[in-house]
Amino acid sequence: MLLAFAGGVVLAQTSSLCVATLNTPDSSQPHPGLLVKSDLSCATFQVKGPVEYSGDGYYFSKFDAPPGTYTITWGSVPGYIAPLPEIKEFKEGGKLLFVGSYNEVGYPQGKGTIKVYLLNSFPPPIPHFTLKGPTTRTGELGFKWEEEMPVGTYTITYEDLDDHGAPPPETKTLERNGTITFDAAYGPPKAHVFIIDSKPTGAKVYLDGSLLGNAPIKAKVPLDSKKHTIRCSLPGYEDYNYYDYRAQEPDSTTYSIGAKWTCAMVAKKDSSSSQVKEPVPTPTQAPTPEKEITPSSVSGVPAQQPPPKPQRSFFFRFWEGISSFFRRLF
Repeated sequence: MLLAFAGGVVLAQTSSLCVATLNTPDSSQPHPGLLVKSDLSCATFQVKGPVEYSGDGYYFSKFDAPPGTYTITWGSVPGYIAPLPEIKEFKEGGKLLFVGSYNEVGYPQGKGTIKVYLLNSFPPPIPHFTLKGPTTRTGELGFKWEEEMPVGTYTITYEDLDDHGAPPPETKTLERNGTITFDAAYGPPKAHVFIIDSKPTGAKVYLDGSLLGNAPIKAKVPLDSKKHTIRCSLPGYEDYNYYDYRAQEPDSTTYSIGAKWTCAMVAKKDSSSSQVKEPVPTPTQAPTPEKEITPSSVSGVPAQQPPPKPQRSFFFRFWEGISSFFRRLF
């Protein structure tokens, strides 16, 4: 919105939303006059003195304002704390500047931006940091962390990561609408840290004969040239053994030393399948008859045969037949 006054021009941006405008002037504008600047597009104000002015938005300029004492009061904006009133003296041919800074509710002194960068890359778990100042934040050191915070002095501390140590604490001051940056640079590791898993997972893991726990589990070995033994044990599977594990040297730039070692378990063969089972007789199967025991099978002497019956004459057998016939008749 453009407002014209006698002897000057008022430039103001009005909107139902607090948004930026392209008409914000440079604060170093050299021309004389009465100037009002705001950091909020929906700001409103009144200037009272020899002449009264009112306006809104980022910028107000009155080139021919008469000299004298001027007081500015700022209008309220929902969600913001209005600047305090100010009184200033304006001399003829001079420049009078009022600057109003609205603060969001919860940020009575204003706010700025804090950024935290991790300059190295690591395998999980990712280290954390803690910021302490007017407010406290704990965050995860990914590639970049960024948040708006109340102005003030902040100290950052870092979590120790797997024998890398931790970067030293730093203290910096955040100014209104300013930005401060913390760079986390971890040093080279003192040990090689890696994950041991098994397939299938859950095997007991031994490193150099010492039980670490069940897979997957974190293991740590010194950065030296020694050989290390990995053993995985799981019921129903052959033990997995590796006798020549050596620590990996970290990358000189990123210190990405994380690795994953997987024990490939081999199932044991089923021993019951190689046994020959005796047939089990069914209920209908007749038992094998026992062998008859005879005297010869006991003593080895042939058995005595009974004497043969005497032979009868033809007439005797004939008479015996006739007698038998008449007995049946009578």
